[in-house]
Amino acid sequence: MSDYIVRIRRHWESLSQLDPDTSIIDPNDRRGEKNRYIAWLRDRAFKAALTRVDADGADRFEVVLDYGCGSGSASLPLLRDGRVVVGIDIAQGLLAQAARRCATYPCIFARSDGVSLPLRRSSVDAVVTYGVLIYLLDDADAEQLLREIRASMRPGALIVIIEQAKRRHGLSNDGIKVFRTPAEWKALLEAAGFVVDRTAIMRSGRFPLVPLIRTGIVPRALWPLIAMLEGWFVRAVGIPPWDYVDLVLEAHS
Repeated sequence: MSDYIVRIRRHWESLSQLDPDTSIIDPNDRRGEKNRYIAWLRDRAFKAALTRVDADGADRFEVVLDYGCGSGSASLPLLRDGRVVVGIDIAQGLLAQAARRCATYPCIFARSDGVSLPLRRSSVDAVVTYGVLIYLLDDADAEQLLREIRASMRPGALIVIIEQAKRRHGLSNDGIKVFRTPAEWKALLEAAGFVVDRTAIMRSGRFPLVPLIRTGIVPRALWPLIAMLEGWFVRAVGIPPWDYVDLVLEAHS
């Protein structure tokens, strides 16, 4: 195991000591409201993508791989929606949180070494992943992992990736996270053999109304309105030079 993978594992294991609703998206969000808002947007994007393709055939996406499942915050909505979830993560502490969170549903959680995938070929109907590939700095490593994920998918299966993107390629978080451009994310999927069907910006990293959510001033009943305003903002502005976005990519194997 490389020194970098050891460093990443230690990073996520340390976050597993925090509350599962506040640790994964933004560890500094002590109230957890900003994290819950972003998780709500993420889960809505996953459900919309799966539902769009589900319309072509009943129960097409029954078994879903949640790669980099963390504390299971994305796994639980999928389970509640009637899916069977296989969750994979690098951190044992986060997997323990996910198992407790999802204990009453049909799911299984397993540890990965961060560079390979412990699944049979053609064993899952769909894959979702959020904020995971951004921690693979080398494009060759990210492409190889995507190839393994693709091998685990049944022919024609859907993958939905949500990752942070910037206008220019660069590193962050003391060099453990890489910002790729939207074009680079798309090219990475295509290099791994996927056909990209759709890309969309889900949110702006520094949308001015989100701090109000973080402080608890904005009630959850207004989240759909905030999301609509944020959608208008990102469509009008795109990616400002000083900001990043959460980019949704939908592709099939």
